[in-house]
Amino acid sequence: MQLNYITMRSLSLLLWISLLAFVTSCKEEVSTTQTQKTPEVYQPLNRAYSRTDTVRFTGDSTRMAVIGLLTPGAYLEDSSRQLPVDVLYYVKGKQVSAFTDTFSNRDQEELSHYFEGTDSNGNSCERFFTVTFGYPACGYNQSHLTFFADANNCYFVTAHSSSADGAYGGGLEFFGTCDAQAAQQITSAYVGRGAEEDTGDSITVYHSDSIQYRFDGKQWNAKPVTSKDSVYRTFKDRL
Repeated sequence: MQLNYITMRSLSLLLWISLLAFVTSCKEEVSTTQTQKTPEVYQPLNRAYSRTDTVRFTGDSTRMAVIGLLTPGAYLEDSSRQLPVDVLYYVKGKQVSAFTDTFSNRDQEELSHYFEGTDSNGNSCERFFTVTFGYPACGYNQSHLTFFADANNCYFVTAHSSSADGAYGGGLEFFGTCDAQAAQQITSAYVGRGAEEDTGDSITVYHSDSIQYRFDGKQWNAKPVTSKDSVYRTFKDRL
């Protein structure tokens, strides 16, 4: 009888130990799950800039974007330097997002911005804005960064470049930026102006490389609509 009593006590002790280990592991699993679901807190980016430009939204004074250029790096073999750029977005005075990229700098470029598209009354829609960096003269390449901005955040759309010499040149143009569905989808195309056969008072305008951009709630995703370098529209325009 005494042996059976000891055996029962041992089994009871083992049972309690197993139960305690199970409860502890469950608590750890719940704690880990809760930690994984905790949203990340955005940490504002604060750096010293050599030059800045401010994007102001006339239709909503609670928002603005600050474009900041940092100190360029060492000179490369082509006499250019890599220049970091930050695009900081503020809502009600609080920084909510930051995007960082790099421009090629030769010490004479200018920084500016513009809004993409106007409505039927000629007013800027202020949904998409483009940052421009480049030497302000004919024939020089201009670097661009395009963004979508709403009441809560600012999202990078795409990087592109352009160049022009008078009426001739080419670059990316966006379409549908003022449409009702612009917050979910827009398109772009490379629009070139000028052909070897142009003479007189008209110029050839051609569209190629159409791209569709869709917003998935977190980022803009690009999908080619036409084949690369394939011209799908051509018409004449007066000079």
